[in-house]
Parts: sequence; structure tokens; C-alpha cells
Amino acid sequence: MEDDRLAGKHIIVTGGATGIGRGDTHRNCGGNVSVFDLKSAVETTEAIADVGREVGSYEVDVTDRAALTEAVEDAIQARGPISGLVNSAGIQTKRPFLETSPDELLHQLRINVGGTFIASQVVASHLADHDEGVQLLILARSSELGVRIGDRHRTLPRR
Repeated sequence: MEDDRLAGKHIIVTGGATGIGRGDTHRNCGGNVSVFDLKSAVETTEAIADVGREVGSYEVDVTDRAALTEAVEDAIQARGPISGLVNSAGIQTKRPFLETSPDELLHQLRINVGGTFIASQVVASHLADHDEGVQLLILARSSELGVRIGDRHRTLPRR
């Protein structure tokens, strides 16, 4: 049985071209989806279009407010008002902890935290313009901290 709860809704998924974001995009394909990613999302968008939903792909950096604002406005023009946002854009440093530089950490935080913040603000400004029940989902890739010391890799538990 098909889930129609998102039918007619417009969901933006950041980082939706690959990985977890691609899975988030497929989970939201009961509605119309706009995929925002630095990479091409052609494979993802073709799969969603095959199930009969409207879908668009925007190659955009979530840390670039002006570019993100333009992409959101283009997505609204193409698929109508936004009903929700899934922030899946994020990176993980795959280097041993003791070899990770402060610049690498700041780059990761800029995307994982800053990009989530910027995308949420840009989309929330559009959500506030509509009275229908809307959802803003804020995910942070930085909610887990992986530490690699030597050959061991551990994910620190959430508290």
C-alpha cells in the first residue's frame, strides 16, 4: 500500500544525491521533492520521477546563503510552496583524531552545523509565509563524534 501522507507536499532534501541523504529523498518521495546537493542527483531524481512524483535537482552549496536562497525560490516556482525540509547535507572527517587539523574540523562544522542552520533559516522564512501545517526537520551530522586513534575507531555514545 502506498503512503499518501506527503501527496501534493513539496519537500526539500539537502545532501540528497548520495548516501543517507539519498535514502531520505526516497523516503519522502510520496511528495514532490527538491534535491539540493553539491553533486549531481540525476540518478536519485530519475528514480523518484519513475514513481510519478515531481522532482528537481539543484547543485548548490548549503553554506552559501545567496545561492541557497536562489535555489529555494527556483524550487518553489517549479513545485509550489515548501511543506518541509530534511537537512541531510554533511561530511565526516575520515582521518585519525590526532591527525585532524583545526581547519578540517572547522570545515566539517561549517557544513554540518552552519549549512543546517542556513538551510533551516532560508526555508523557515518561506514556511512562515503559509498557514498550512508545515514541518521543519533539522538533522545534524555532527550529532555523533567519531574518534579514531591508531587502528581503533569508536563512536562516542550520545548523552
